[in-house]
Amino acid sequence: SFAKHLDDRLAYLYPHYQIEVINLGMTAVNSYTVRDFARQCLDYDPDLIIIYAGHNEFYGALGSASAQASVFGTNRTLTLMYLKIKRLKIYQAIQYLASKLKSEMDVNNTPAQGTLMARMAREKAISISSTLYRNTKAVFQANLENIADWTNQRNVPLLLATLVSNIRDQKPFVSLHTPAADTTGFANDLTQVKRLMLDRQYATALDTLKRMIAINPDYALLYFYAGRCEELLEQYEIAQQYYRRARDLDGLRFRATEDFNDVIRSVANQPGVYLCDLEAGLAKYSSHGLIGKELMLEHLHPNLEGYFQIGQSLAETIIDQNILNQAIPQLPEAIDLPDDDYFRQRIAVTELDLKIAEIQTQILISGWPFTAMDRHLALNDFASANQIEKLALITLRKQINYWQAHQQMADYYMQTNQPEKAEFEAKALIRAFPHHWQTHLRLGKILVNTSQFEKAFPVLESVAARIQEPFSQKWIGSILLNNGGIREAIPYLELALKLEPADHQCRYNLVGAYLLDGQVDKAQTLLDYLLERAPDYPGAQTLFEQVRKLHK
Repeated sequence: SFAKHLDDRLAYLYPHYQIEVINLGMTAVNSYTVRDFARQCLDYDPDLIIIYAGHNEFYGALGSASAQASVFGTNRTLTLMYLKIKRLKIYQAIQYLASKLKSEMDVNNTPAQGTLMARMAREKAISISSTLYRNTKAVFQANLENIADWTNQRNVPLLLATLVSNIRDQKPFVSLHTPAADTTGFANDLTQVKRLMLDRQYATALDTLKRMIAINPDYALLYFYAGRCEELLEQYEIAQQYYRRARDLDGLRFRATEDFNDVIRSVANQPGVYLCDLEAGLAKYSSHGLIGKELMLEHLHPNLEGYFQIGQSLAETIIDQNILNQAIPQLPEAIDLPDDDYFRQRIAVTELDLKIAEIQTQILISGWPFTAMDRHLALNDFASANQIEKLALITLRKQINYWQAHQQMADYYMQTNQPEKAEFEAKALIRAFPHHWQTHLRLGKILVNTSQFEKAFPVLESVAARIQEPFSQKWIGSILLNNGGIREAIPYLELALKLEPADHQCRYNLVGAYLLDGQVDKAQTLLDYLLERAPDYPGAQTLFEQVRKLHK
């Protein structure tokens, strides 16, 4: 996510500070939820709150056109009162009992069909000139203004980001005719436009489109085709205007319009509020400034590169406007960021992650509203041809979790002699769970098993700093011993043996350390124990002869 990309850059900019970027993003929530989260976040004394939200105002939870819309519609006052009541424990208890009773009585209770996106949309044709549209925009603005007021009162900087969506490669989902427009011959004209475009007669097609727009100015698809013609005629700035208008007129409101970005810009004019123009930032990394599938998976979710560039744009805004210095005056001035390659090397997205994302995206775009199909693809429609696809599918089916999937993938790579890929899987776990000692231990074991002892040493040290466990202690000691750090090695080997008394390799190494340190009696005692329980242990008899000579 872009939170992790931002984290990387802030850690680089302020190396002497511990940076913590907490991602509170959730699926299908709108500004009511964001408002509640922001208010609660202030109790934790943050140094900065960043908000990227607005696409879900119509179809998110409590969205004005959602299947989970507020019972009070776009009446914000009553909806906020309802949300206050929902926080009462007595209300939650009644709601829990009611839902439990309903599930017991509903003998035909079946799993929800279709994607969450398809299930959430109730009203699927909302005109940009409708009262519902205007009221929804007003609710969004009021919720953001509340957040801006609260953060200003607490002297916490607030960074708002403009919204980005796929304007170049996503046709409008629903095009609405202008009321009272003369649509006689409309279908024939549209067919003619498509034929002209196929014949690469873009200028002629554009003339027809302009005539049609003059008659029917609310029909979104006309603007999309006009944008395509202008793009192919290399009139990129005009093409962008047409593409944006096509998005804004789309009656199925999954993508936020320019009006919502204008709301964000207006709220960003308030004291203590800053603006990151992500739309302009991502346009810089898109061909001819037209944001499309280069950065987007489908209509509005960024792909890996899109998230990477969002993280970059946010970091640049924080630096350029000295935002963190407002909250932390003693913070040193940020140093310049290195080029993208430095941060790309830190991306821990493996082939398994990419396959999971690919399957999820295929399911999402397989049916409504992306196609005319009534039925979306389901996980049972996919078959696995290799280990990556197998693990991706059982992860999505929740038969194993993310942690187990990457562990099993690493095991497979080790078994098939692909240690570099196994190492990468372990690094992905560390990126996901940086404070969990087992993730570091996993990587340490892979590096030791592939004899990469110098790379393993700092990883094992990070484990030892978190917990006393035998593997890391033994191999820290063994690596120190091999590098001539005899006295430094002994305490690690002693602790490892105490934690795992049956480890003959550790005992053998400790015998050698004692001998090199001149502690012959200790070496003799350990060696006798080793020979008694493992007389055939490789090298033990040779070591025994060396000890006997030393005694003589």
